[in-house]
Amino acid sequence: MREPASDPGVVDGPSRTGRLARNGFAGPVLLVALGTLLLLNNLGVLPREVWSGLWRLWPLGLVLVGLSLVLGGRIPRLLLGLLLIGIVGVGAAAWATAERSPATAGAGREAAGALDQPLQGAREANVTLRFGAGRLVVDPLDGSRPELVSALQYSGSPDLQPSVSYRTRDGVGDLEYVARGSTGGSMAFPTSFLWPLFGDRGSSASSPSMQVHLSTALPLSVNVQTGVADATLDLSGLQLTRLDLSAGAASTRMSLPRPRGTLPVRVQGGASTFAIEIPADVPARIQIEGGLSTVAVDEGRFPASGGRRQFTSPAYASATDRVDLRLEVGAATVSVR
Repeated sequence: MREPASDPGVVDGPSRTGRLARNGFAGPVLLVALGTLLLLNNLGVLPREVWSGLWRLWPLGLVLVGLSLVLGGRIPRLLLGLLLIGIVGVGAAAWATAERSPATAGAGREAAGALDQPLQGAREANVTLRFGAGRLVVDPLDGSRPELVSALQYSGSPDLQPSVSYRTRDGVGDLEYVARGSTGGSMAFPTSFLWPLFGDRGSSASSPSMQVHLSTALPLSVNVQTGVADATLDLSGLQLTRLDLSAGAASTRMSLPRPRGTLPVRVQGGASTFAIEIPADVPARIQIEGGLSTVAVDEGRFPASGGRRQFTSPAYASATDRVDLRLEVGAATVSVR
């Protein structure tokens, strides 16, 4: 009996499955490598900080996919698997060697310290805070220390301990705190979302904490740049002349002071959460720019005046002391009250 002719336009199930099996090694190898790292991390063999450097190996994924596509049908599957695992091993070994170099030798230790910044003749100051990942708190400085612009307290890895830069010119101080690993306000790699999987081993070195107390005795322009951070900005009591906030995948709670004149506030962020509090009886205009954001505004205080993109207090136009808030956000959740 003659076999029915097969349709040339239909690929037989077994042959297509075979091709997928031959070409599907990259994904399984990556899963095996990731599972091994998770296991070693949970067992305490690898520290939680391993994730903050491991992301640099992402180009290995492209290498694995390319090799599996090129060589999948040309060499035995077992040999291909061993080759791919070997490449992952070499990359991990190179990364581990770099992590143990003198430049990173202090990664497992914990540092704590305080740093006071005197005025040095400044009558006003510009303050910039750059903080990558961890917990950031900004609040008013104790009024008993009027000789200071700020006081900083830090705990965490010594490799992430913030540096300070300060200079004065014509009575204006320029103060900058930069947590090492925070460059130009760029977003830090979001490793914090992995931490709940591994539990808290009590290592504050892997979750830096920085608290900055700012003077209430002189006018301040403040610029805060965060990455993956949990930030609390209690600015009440400050003589704030301007505020710029840029956040990555962050959660930020912010209390504004009573303004003297018009206080411009600009908030920029991506997949972030912002909770903003404006003092009672202070008029404000709130302008929203961005894409898929969820914005909840207290319309009892700030009625909509331009569709859902602008909210303005009835007394804003005639007020002398007021807040001009501009939200430039992406996929963010924002509340203003």
